[in-house]
Amino acid sequence: NVSISDLNITFPNGIRMPHHVEDGFNAIYLMNLFDSFVSNVKITDADSGIITDDIANVTVSDVTTTGDHYAHYTVHMGSVFNVLAQRIRVENQAEHPLSFNTYAVKSVYKDSEVLDTARLDQHSGANHHNLFDNITAHIQLGEDDTSFKLFDGGGAGYWKPSHGRHSSFYNINVQVEGGAEGPITLTGPQDGVEATIMGVHGNRDFDISYAPEPFIEGQGVVPKHPSLYEYQRAQRLSGK
Repeated sequence: NVSISDLNITFPNGIRMPHHVEDGFNAIYLMNLFDSFVSNVKITDADSGIITDDIANVTVSDVTTTGDHYAHYTVHMGSVFNVLAQRIRVENQAEHPLSFNTYAVKSVYKDSEVLDTARLDQHSGANHHNLFDNITAHIQLGEDDTSFKLFDGGGAGYWKPSHGRHSSFYNINVQVEGGAEGPITLTGPQDGVEATIMGVHGNRDFDISYAPEPFIEGQGVVPKHPSLYEYQRAQRLSGK
């Protein structure tokens, strides 16, 4: 029963520090928390916007991260269970704009948009059964580029594989600026176990390179149901 809402949090725009040795300008740290929410928060020039650790049944809604500072995380999910992050708008550059991190289980990013160098990160460490749902991803390519690592598999080698079973991507709208003519290859981890990728579409034709053997359906097609989470929730509530 903890709520954090209706805030603007702004940090000084310091110099960009190497990965993992940032100054620590982190806005909100959710730890050992359940049955709570964060709502209507704007975060400017943070090293990380919202960081999580050992939380469950928490909803994070209507969060915007912005500014000129290069961030590590925007809204991060690590050691979480049943967490929903919705209507997340990422306007700044970040190493891991949307990330399912170590031990993230049965959690969702939905109805969100990453405006600059979008990456959908699964950060190793036994994260599994998570869903990226109805995401608009903007990517910027050089004029000769033919591929982009949209489905990122971050994390140190000793935490691999990038994710466990049944990680899913549904209704991913990819908007490309630049790039060479012809299809763009959206790459992902080569150790992503039993992933599901449905309804990747956008303003270009796309090929998908993801292994081993993901289930891919509806490539280039906007799904009938915009949100898989909302569709399944409606089915449960109706008793079907």
